[in-house]
Amino acid sequence: MLIHFQTFSIIIKLKSDNGNVYKLTNGTWPASYNYPGRFSNGIVWPEYLSKLLNIPLFDYAYGSATADETLVQGYTGANMDIKVPGVVQQVQTFVSSKDANADLSNAIATILISGNDYFFSNLTVDPKEVVSRLAQSWETLYQNGIRNFLIISLPKLSNLPAARDPSVNQSQFALIQSVEIKHNNALCDAIEQFTNAYQDVKVYEFDMAMFFDWFKQKRAASLDITNFTNACVDFNVSPPKICANPETYFYWDAVHLTTKVHGALADSFQSELLGFGAFDYMY
Repeated sequence: MLIHFQTFSIIIKLKSDNGNVYKLTNGTWPASYNYPGRFSNGIVWPEYLSKLLNIPLFDYAYGSATADETLVQGYTGANMDIKVPGVVQQVQTFVSSKDANADLSNAIATILISGNDYFFSNLTVDPKEVVSRLAQSWETLYQNGIRNFLIISLPKLSNLPAARDPSVNQSQFALIQSVEIKHNNALCDAIEQFTNAYQDVKVYEFDMAMFFDWFKQKRAASLDITNFTNACVDFNVSPPKICANPETYFYWDAVHLTTKVHGALADSFQSELLGFGAFDYMY
């Protein structure tokens, strides 16, 4: 069945800030080697998805945000000393805004958390508690009229260039892998509880780990992306050095994706929302 979302989309997510940190830091971060206001070399998936669905984008995301700043505080800026609101706080900002006064029955709330809780807590925070705070944000959105949710699993953090840095020892790497599994298991349980509690809610679950594997096998060649290991931006030199051919890279920096990959991710999100299956539509 073709599902057409005809009003607007609310994007509440973490990994793909399209300008909020830039405003928060008075235009000083992300650094100038990034596409203006983004942690990438171009626009990011919420912007692509908004265009694909032809619906306005209301973006409350901040780069480096966590699930809940009262559990784990996220920081941004060149010195990583500027506090950013977590997802729970982003949702609270939304429900207090004029955006929440509209008819939200056909809106899409998209929530993506990509590991900041574990980075800022040095892998000590309990994944079940992180997911519990995310579920709290779903509940708040539901109580304020949202019925459509695109909930995205944690990607394989162990695949990130940051996780494969020589400074990460074997025990830390094993802990990262353990966190991935525990987080996504807790997320599945929370989604089941949420959908059981509210029969009129529609949750689209998206497997980020599966997307990464599928992309390498099915999409990378058509997009001429060949480097899945290294980051295009090299932070080991000062100032950071940008690779000569970013269009061939999967990772822009140690934790963020290139704009080509963001575009492919939006394609898969659209396919999932339209009911074709995230990895089948047109490919």
